[in-house]
Amino acid sequence: MASHAVAEATAVPTTLIVVCCHAFYVPNGPNPILPHESDPNLANPYLESNWHLKPFQRSPFAKPGEHETFIQHILAGLQAILHGQSADDCVLVFSGGQTERSIRPLSEAASYWNAARGVLRQTSGEHQISLLLSLRGKSRILLEEHATDSYQNLLFSIIAFRKAWGCYPKSVRVVTHAFKAKRFMALHARAIRWPEHRFQVQGIDPIMSYSELELTKRGEEINAYGQFLNDLYGTKLAHSLKRKERGWDECEEAFKRWVAEFGKPTEQGLDDSAVKELLQWQGGRGGRELFSKRMPWEDDA
Repeated sequence: MASHAVAEATAVPTTLIVVCCHAFYVPNGPNPILPHESDPNLANPYLESNWHLKPFQRSPFAKPGEHETFIQHILAGLQAILHGQSADDCVLVFSGGQTERSIRPLSEAASYWNAARGVLRQTSGEHQISLLLSLRGKSRILLEEHATDSYQNLLFSIIAFRKAWGCYPKSVRVVTHAFKAKRFMALHARAIRWPEHRFQVQGIDPIMSYSELELTKRGEEINAYGQFLNDLYGTKLAHSLKRKERGWDECEEAFKRWVAEFGKPTEQGLDDSAVKELLQWQGGRGGRELFSKRMPWEDDA
């Protein structure tokens, strides 16, 4: 990465960059909730042993574990906010809830934030870490700690931007797996009525053979894209069970408190009532009916 000093923001940022979290960076130390910055090994996100991974995410034989892909997702977000051409106009959100009961209260988002500092410690040094901490203190880096799936990653990150900056972003870039791009573009952005020309996906896949790629794409079509196609808002039985397995039922009350101020006009005249209704919308009787009210982010479409 080329060094680039982030200037003091003179205006409200307009670009939201969402890094979707898919696992937990959990250094194997006395307190896995905290980053172990004094120990180079425990603070090294490149070590697979410092990640809590699902069996299919671990490294088989010579193939690297998917934690390396997650680091690439993190680096894409850091590149945008530290060195990108429009760095001063970006807000970076790490999005992922407390989806693993065994390591709560750590959220996926908080673990990625810890990993981001570990990555910079391995690659860039203390100056970049200080810059990162400064951006966090200025709400240029946010943690969205409620999402349990990709639809929630998108919508909840937009809400996190709104809560931090008092307005909605003009454009959104989602950093995730490339094979999930169609799901975000054709289904999630459409479901929340986000303007197509202001939405992008930066896709970074794990290393795969051709047969693995085809199998992954087929699984995405059947188990994720296909499921959301018939349940746009993820509220029907099959998907609600997935959310429950990831702890949504136990964390939903905390989420409701997080968005409690929504639903009444702000002093600036911004009306969030449609967003509050969208959060309750279940896609009609069949699950495929689009939410019909105009959203505040459509005003500049």
